[in-house]
Amino acid sequence: MADRFMTLAEIRAIPDEDYPQAVLANNVQGLFALTVNLVQQDFYGHFVWLIAPDVFASQWYYFRTFPVDHFGGCTLKLIHNPDWKPEQRAAMLAAIRRHLDRPWYQTLYDVPGIFGKLLRLNWINIPWLNYCSETAKFMAIADTEFAQYLKKNPTLTPGDFNKFTKARQERFRVYGRYMPD
Repeated sequence: MADRFMTLAEIRAIPDEDYPQAVLANNVQGLFALTVNLVQQDFYGHFVWLIAPDVFASQWYYFRTFPVDHFGGCTLKLIHNPDWKPEQRAAMLAAIRRHLDRPWYQTLYDVPGIFGKLLRLNWINIPWLNYCSETAKFMAIADTEFAQYLKKNPTLTPGDFNKFTKARQERFRVYGRYMPD
């Protein structure tokens, strides 16, 4: 599949063998999202995983699932590596699902960490909690270069993830994009 604009119905119809998809989102209607975009100087202010037909896994107040329509007001960029083997994809999906299965209070949003990012004070971070883009860590299961990158950049932002994958377009491809009406 090449980089193309998709409908929400087409996103829901992605074949099983293409999960998971890393997804960058821009909430074009949100003031908080606009603030994040301005601070990190990138278009995308949120990171989610597409893990099954009509299922996004996203950091919210806690890590949980949402139907695809929940992000229908956002601009979306779906990113994948077509060279990942089925067992690598399965391992990432299993790790995401294990994280979803944890009690909600163990997957709370790192509110102090996001304010640390907004203020450019990366030391303000609670390591056992995540903000949205820190859940990209599951990609390290299938990608050793990303695992090394995370060691140097543990408080990854959506913009950092976007730059990392853009710089490696030979491996990471844009599966598709979505723009709201």
